Amino acid sequence: MGDVPDNEDYAMQKTTPDAPKPKVLMGCYQETARGRSLGTYAPLNQAQMSPQRCETHCKQYNSQMFGVSRTWCFCGDTLGTGTKGAPLSQCNIPCAGDSEEFCGATLRVNIYGPEELLTEPLVPSTAKPAGCWQEPTGANRKALNDYPSLSNAGMTVQMCQDHCSAYQAHLFGVENGRECYCGMTTKNNPTRKPNTACNRPCVGNDGKFCGATNHFNLYELDFSQYKSIGQWGDLIQFPVIPVAIALMPESGNLLAWSAGWANRWTFAGNGRTHSAIYDAKSKTVSEQIVTNTQHDMFCPGITMNSNGKIIVTGGSTHQKTSIFDTIGNTWSRAADMAIPRAYQSSTLTSDGLVFSIGGDFRGAGAKNGEVYNPVNNTARALPGAPVAPMLMATGRGSFRADSHAWLFGWKDGSVFQAGPSRAMNWYGTRGTGSYKGVGNRGSDPDSMCGVFVMYDATQGKILTLGGSPTYDGSPSTSSAHIITIGEPNQPVNVERIQDGAYRRGYANGVVLPDGKVFIVGGQTQTLLFSDSNPVLFPEIFDPATKSFSKLRAHMIPRNYHSTAILMPDATVFSGGGGLCNGCSANHFDGQMFSPPYLFEADGITLAKRPSISSVNGAGNVAKVPLGGSLDIQMEGAGSYSFSLIRMGSSTHAVNTDQRRIPLQATGSENRYQASIPKDAGVALPGYWMLFAVDGNGVPSVAKTVHIALP
Repeated sequence: MGDVPDNEDYAMQKTTPDAPKPKVLMGCYQETARGRSLGTYAPLNQAQMSPQRCETHCKQYNSQMFGVSRTWCFCGDTLGTGTKGAPLSQCNIPCAGDSEEFCGATLRVNIYGPEELLTEPLVPSTAKPAGCWQEPTGANRKALNDYPSLSNAGMTVQMCQDHCSAYQAHLFGVENGRECYCGMTTKNNPTRKPNTACNRPCVGNDGKFCGATNHFNLYELDFSQYKSIGQWGDLIQFPVIPVAIALMPESGNLLAWSAGWANRWTFAGNGRTHSAIYDAKSKTVSEQIVTNTQHDMFCPGITMNSNGKIIVTGGSTHQKTSIFDTIGNTWSRAADMAIPRAYQSSTLTSDGLVFSIGGDFRGAGAKNGEVYNPVNNTARALPGAPVAPMLMATGRGSFRADSHAWLFGWKDGSVFQAGPSRAMNWYGTRGTGSYKGVGNRGSDPDSMCGVFVMYDATQGKILTLGGSPTYDGSPSTSSAHIITIGEPNQPVNVERIQDGAYRRGYANGVVLPDGKVFIVGGQTQTLLFSDSNPVLFPEIFDPATKSFSKLRAHMIPRNYHSTAILMPDATVFSGGGGLCNGCSANHFDGQMFSPPYLFEADGITLAKRPSISSVNGAGNVAKVPLGGSLDIQMEGAGSYSFSLIRMGSSTHAVNTDQRRIPLQATGSENRYQASIPKDAGVALPGYWMLFAVDGNGVPSVAKTVHIALP
């Protein structure tokens, strides 16, 4: 038998064997001579050797371990003297009796034993090997492509598992020694191959295999360990890049537009606008090119007025104002702006006027405040509301230093400016205007294109997060604050809270029915028209704990020129980015995100949702005056809370329309009563979504409430 020990060296079969324990692959081992790695019991030499055949042979001895080396099977209770671990890649000979398995090599043995003998398992117990697979045919076609891949010179199976677990993927695969891919399911029909086809060692751990060229070792992750972090829907394709969006009150459809071109912009524009409407019921998108207003509406101010019409001011055609009628889906020309401008912000005031300030991107002169009156179609400059106090310290004068102001229409015709400059100001919009500085936003720097959301209007609570000290080319921040405002022109309270989970510039914030704030997209370092440095993980801010937690990632970067908005079904639309002609950062698409509150604890099963039967007996829209009452009829009895969220618009990380009012409701079972705040500065006139939230935190689909001007 050559260098195999003589039979007398083997122990006799045990007369009272212990119950055998399940065996797992302990690894590849190097032996000093054939059979010396496991020499307790008689070996077996058979041409059609396999691990299964060897295990059967060794069971007669009730051995603790068994090992295969080419055609040989060895059995033993302990490792022989001089036997030492070897890279798994050295045990690379396919078994003649099972081509799916490896049978060591010359002086190399695949040894199997009880799991407790291992210093660490082959892979963590939350991941299960699922075989070797060949990638789908065709260029750039991958079986696992739901989340960003990872290529690393130190790749290991554990590194790939950690990477894909962060995305809460259900599957991961290691390929070509150094590549890692993640997915929810396999796509494009990969082909199952023998395990021996995946024979390239991981570059970071040659004791394990990481696929081969165009082949990957697949692993299934135990996703039952994950907590609910929401789900992304399918991509919605648009004929335009949704650089600007607005919710349409009566229908719940989504209006989107780009510029004078579907995929690019110019300073001067071309007097038209490419737009589209997403139908929320049919899930279809229709296109419209707006020419009758001679207005290129790229980078404007957007405000929904008290009657639900969408007022678009300035932009590339910087002197124009256009109004979209959400009932007839038609655009009309309105009075020109008092001061032509672009990249400004606008907001509705408690008097029903549209206040605009900033916008030195287009047009000469200081971009001081002005108001537009939708009732008499007139624009009026406010020389007493200067832009100078809110300029950022960019070093380029007012160019882009006055862009995208964080504005909140408030009581008595006032407007609070919370950013993006570190300086905060109150503006008055009556008469010739006024202003009053109220200091800096704590230690926060200038924060262009940061997040600002009024999540509790009754308490004057505003969340701010992130942004960048310059418009382009600077590291973003993750600093977060809660600003509390009270009476106009009075000091405000600024509270520094825990930083956000990520540094973000160009991100979007959306207030949710339960009062939490959803934050999506942006870059860790701002860079115009680029998919680089993306933050793919959304996060959610919880006012109760003043903390942030990570949600399910999206695949497509939502950076500069991305948008987000709350839909009536309590999902969030997130889309766009780019508008740079043929560049790779152009994204003609969007997705709906379903927050965790729409699922059971497993994060997969849809939760049963409460349903509002009627509000004040109205069918589609309940019209209520300021201070008026809401009579809410629910379809089922239960304990509910209620909130109003004003319908929003979004462009360039600015949504001055949205805000949330938590309602103090009385009642029980299936009938509740609540009152609208009396102050038009808190309950800005216009269209609002009324949500009911049940005891499990699950929101209803919204009913529409129209709070009318007196």
